[in-house]
This record gives sequence, structure tokens and C-alpha cells, in this order.
Amino acid sequence: MLLSDLEVADLLSCSRATVWRRVADNTLPAPLKIGGMSRFVLSEILERLPLDVCVLGMGDDMHTASLFPGSPELARALAPEDGTPVMAVTAPGAPEPRVTLTAPVLAGAVHVYLLIKGAAKRAALERALATGDPNIAPIRAVLDAAAGPVVFYADE
Repeated sequence: MLLSDLEVADLLSCSRATVWRRVADNTLPAPLKIGGMSRFVLSEILERLPLDVCVLGMGDDMHTASLFPGSPELARALAPEDGTPVMAVTAPGAPEPRVTLTAPVLAGAVHVYLLIKGAAKRAALERALATGDPNIAPIRAVLDAAAGPVVFYADE
């Protein structure tokens, strides 16, 4: 599978500029040039796993990355036995799928940070911590299976 620099940035939760800096410092493989366009080979990116650092946000609906409650692909994206590191998922009400790392890949990072801002997201975090079901609160799949401690940053 081939990805654009924007798709790689979305996949790794970073900016396009960061993707190109990582190519320059050889922490990401160089892309192929196809018809004057740069395309990254997904399998070469996945060889760089596990992630060293994973900085996640969380929505008011307790989603993280593109792991949305109610998504038809959520169960597979949460499943550690599936072994799929990246997949397309559809957010409820969205017209097109998104590319995301799966929960086991996110949880497998050496360092996991969760950054939330505002009272609504703080309340959503409290709801997520109170529920044990990652199908309702997908952030739980990462929090519960994290390889190391999870550091929370919340402003309220």
C-alpha cells in the first residue's frame, strides 16, 4: 500500500513537515517517486514499530486516533489478536473512511501521553475511566493495554 505524505502525517499524528524531517534524518524511509509524486510504502513505515512516543487526544465521545464508538470497524481495530497495525475506519456520520493505527499499536508505544483540554473533555475522560468497555470508550483500549505508564495532561 502506498501513502502520500499527508496520509503518513495522519497515520503518525504529526505534521507533514515532521514527516519530511524524519525522512531527512533517516528515521522514516525515503518515499518512492511515482509520476512526479512522492509515495511512502506502508510496510516500510510499519517496520519502525513500536512507536517511541504516542501523544493522543480524546474527543467528547471518548474516541482517540480514529477509533470511534459506533464505528463498524471498531472491534477489529481494538483486537490485539488481529495483528493489523493500520486500517481504514469509518466514523459514524462521516462519508469516507480514515486511516488509523490500531489500538494495539498505539498501546504498544514505549511512552503514551494523553492530552485533553477543557471541561467537556475532562468529563469525557472521567466517563471513560468509569466504564470498562472500550466499545463505548475506545480510549480505554489504549489505557488498559499500554506497555508502560500513561501520562495524562488535563487543564481542568
